[in-house]
Amino acid sequence: MTNIGSQTWNASGANPVHLGIHFGTSSDGWGDGWATDQRFNLAGDVPPGGSQTLTVAVVAPTTAGAYVLRHRMVKESVAWFDQIQKTNVAVAPPLPGVVPIQNNGFEAPVLGGGYQYSPSGAFWTFDSNSGVTGNGSAFTNGNPNVPEGNQAAFLQTTGTFQQAIGPFQAGTFYALRFQAAQRGNCCGGGQDFQVFLDGALLGTFKPGGTNYATYATQPFLATAGTHTLTFVGLDTAGGDNTAFIDDVHLTTLVPNNGFEAPALGGGYQYNLSGAAWTFTASSPGGGSGITGNGSAFTNGNPNAPEGSQVAFLQGTGTITQAIGPSGRGRATPSPSRRRSAATAAAPLAAPRISRFCSMARR
Repeated sequence: MTNIGSQTWNASGANPVHLGIHFGTSSDGWGDGWATDQRFNLAGDVPPGGSQTLTVAVVAPTTAGAYVLRHRMVKESVAWFDQIQKTNVAVAPPLPGVVPIQNNGFEAPVLGGGYQYSPSGAFWTFDSNSGVTGNGSAFTNGNPNVPEGNQAAFLQTTGTFQQAIGPFQAGTFYALRFQAAQRGNCCGGGQDFQVFLDGALLGTFKPGGTNYATYATQPFLATAGTHTLTFVGLDTAGGDNTAFIDDVHLTTLVPNNGFEAPALGGGYQYNLSGAAWTFTASSPGGGSGITGNGSAFTNGNPNAPEGSQVAFLQGTGTITQAIGPSGRGRATPSPSRRRSAATAAAPLAAPRISRFCSMARR
């Protein structure tokens, strides 16, 4: 970005200048058709004639489709700049089992070097003892910068914040991961907190210091649909303790465990890509791939027990995927999960696998 104007772009203070990035429609009108609204801080003031390069992580909309991605500078509470960089993009649907968390890095609303209790427009619902803080604020000036973006959530004493997330896939194992730290400039750093999905406790955590570290829940199952994720401050030590939380992710331990991607309708495909699994091509010895209900493979069988597709293993074909937090292990079909195909019309008969849960050999 280059400042071709006559005034300095102030990175902080009153009415700072930010980079706004939006997924929207063809309209250039402010807020018209925006599916997302993300603002990013400048690294420092940009004088007339000066330039600055920003590297940012942009979160796509959760709804798949065609969008116009806009980059546009804004002087907050004053005006948007005239120049707009526009790019036509397509947002693909997430793999089955992937549960998006909106504003998982707490980058909205943009607060610069400030903080705010119970902010609105953040996708999360905060109470009066929780909120969002930027780097270098009265909360965070005793800590390193946050690990993702420029802001984090804070849990002060018994504060809470939550968000309804989904869709979850029945029979799938999930794990929640996030980064957390104790407040460094006040009060002893003794905050502990719990994480719940609806009323079910996922884990109790107490960050070990002022440097951010990664924490994770144990694997858990959830019913299909939407559930409420909640962080609850405990303040067991008493006093005015605060923890910071950032970069919240919910992951499946076996992505695409129902073989629903890519969607094939009533067809089948050997050795396909974009499925999170590695398949083998069709050969005289066999092969592997994905098939839909009612295909030449499956028209002699009932519909798949989960979703509308299954994997097939034909002859000596194989299916593999690296799974787990460290990427170790290979998922392999368990005999108890195989269903022998009836006499298939066109292809040779092959066992078919409907869904994987936790079948890793390490």
